[in-house]
Amino acid sequence: MDFNVPSAQEKFAVIAEVMGESTEGLPVREAAYLAVDAVESLIEDCGVFTTLRELQVPEEDFPLRASQPALEPPHGALHLHRT
Repeated sequence: MDFNVPSAQEKFAVIAEVMGESTEGLPVREAAYLAVDAVESLIEDCGVFTTLRELQVPEEDFPLRASQPALEPPHGALHLHRT
């Protein structure tokens, strides 16, 4: 998300506000980065996996995964959150 903030600061600032961050009086750029923090906190709170290691994807599967569309699981659905 950090990477996208500079090109859409106003949108990210709105996301921060909607997620309950206090953005009043902040510069747009600073408010935008609060969205990144809020989303990262949400991901952590929900226990969503964020790495291939957490998903237990073997390194030898990386080329196969890289060649497939992102939303198309190769062999059935992946479990994206911790149980």
